[in-house]
Amino acid sequence: MNAKTNIDHENPSINNLLLELFRPIIKSTVEEVLSIHRDRPRKINDELGVHEAALLLRCSKGHIYNLTSSGELPFYKKGKHTLFNREELEDWDNARKKLSAKNPM
Repeated sequence: MNAKTNIDHENPSINNLLLELFRPIIKSTVEEVLSIHRDRPRKINDELGVHEAALLLRCSKGHIYNLTSSGELPFYKKGKHTLFNREELEDWDNARKKLSAKNPM
């Protein structure tokens, strides 16, 4: 037998008392944490790797590497990692779309 089983069978009134005491405390604490989380502005991760950049621009990782090696796509290195700023990629993509809209093939 474990201790919980003994307590449940021997003192059900203590369990009810504890539930009555702790339930409002737990409820208010959870509500407080949820309200803090809800009110906090969500920050979009501005630092993207090659895979995330490819997803954002809807192209292959190989194409991302080609664009970085040709200097067309803004990027930076952190150690061995090739990284991108989300806002810069979105600006680059929007500029590319505007250019292709002005100069259709």
